[in-house]
Amino acid sequence: RTINCLFEHNGTPIETRQMNDDEYGHICIEDCLIQNNCRNISYSQFMDDKALLNLYTGVDLRRCVIRNNSLVATYHPNSAEIITAYRKCRITDCLIANNSVSGTRTHSNLIYLRGGSNILQNNTIASNMVNDSLPYEPSSLLRADVNISLYNNLFWGNAGYSQFFYRLNHPSTDNVMFNAMQDTLLGQTGNFRLDQDSIGPLFAGPVTFAGARFDTDSMQQVLTADWHLSSGSSCVNAGHPYHVSLPYQPTTDLDG
Repeated sequence: RTINCLFEHNGTPIETRQMNDDEYGHICIEDCLIQNNCRNISYSQFMDDKALLNLYTGVDLRRCVIRNNSLVATYHPNSAEIITAYRKCRITDCLIANNSVSGTRTHSNLIYLRGGSNILQNNTIASNMVNDSLPYEPSSLLRADVNISLYNNLFWGNAGYSQFFYRLNHPSTDNVMFNAMQDTLLGQTGNFRLDQDSIGPLFAGPVTFAGARFDTDSMQQVLTADWHLSSGSSCVNAGHPYHVSLPYQPTTDLDG
């Protein structure tokens, strides 16, 4: 377990060890702050070494704040992401905000749930930026392969993606429920589009720009932003009504 750690000002990837154990929770990263990291990758680097945060089989990422990180990919034929989860990973109760992925001749995503049986649940994913010039394939905020579960996530204020916001291989059969979604409505029960609501999610004190910035004033705004929901938000009590049936049962949220 990795608990209460700060990962900051790194230019190399943060990786978990690749294990053969095909089970959830083999490795846990909890209550960590991952911020202000900058990484550049190119064609010459190892093909699977393509993210800022590489989560191999059976990793739980819980109650972490991942903010103001930047990844730049140049002529990298594989995809490039802030987070890549390979199989049976659970990303839960996290704040993922003001991160940037910028690519040239690649295909960029903020999050790639690669492989099967990955879970994204109870996360706020806001004010991120994904750009790709001359992409090999369309870029997206969220890309996912087979047999995924998306529950109770809030997507808002993200920008810059090309062609796809959510690039899911099987959106009609995967468990995509009770998410507050931006730009596109997909999945099954309980999802709703925030951009059709004139007041939006009503965050208490959000950042006013998308993506990572490293000037002093912008960094201060990112560090002091308040992503709690205000009273009157349409997202309050809009999550899964039968939480005991969700695939992961957190005992505490990001506030502890």
